[in-house]
Amino acid sequence: MPTLRHVRANECRICLMTEIGSIAELDADFTGFYTKEVHERGGPRLEGYRVYFFNRLKARKTGIGEGKFLMVELCKILDENGWAVVNTPNPYGPLDEEALNAFYKRFGFKNVIDGLMVRLPKGASDAD
Repeated sequence: MPTLRHVRANECRICLMTEIGSIAELDADFTGFYTKEVHERGGPRLEGYRVYFFNRLKARKTGIGEGKFLMVELCKILDENGWAVVNTPNPYGPLDEEALNAFYKRFGFKNVIDGLMVRLPKGASDAD
């Protein structure tokens, strides 16, 4: 069973690391680029949310639940704080693009357009 070794969540960055070194990192969208980009591409309005963009999710060992564990813990932090996330999944590991998109969808991410995904905090409405 995976365990967390390090957790940092603040207005600038979210970073989770497991005992074996798997990592999830997100950075705050201080410029507002993603907030504007998502809505212009037909996605939900992100004004009013602190918006983060996914920097990386890297499981050191595959097939043992490290990625799922990190996402569960990350989603708890996002939901507790009412934070939104923008992601452009990049299949550089063992998952192809289709499998990677399916993985993120299991955690509430929705496709906006052209590989851009958004996750609003649990209970939030994605209506305009």
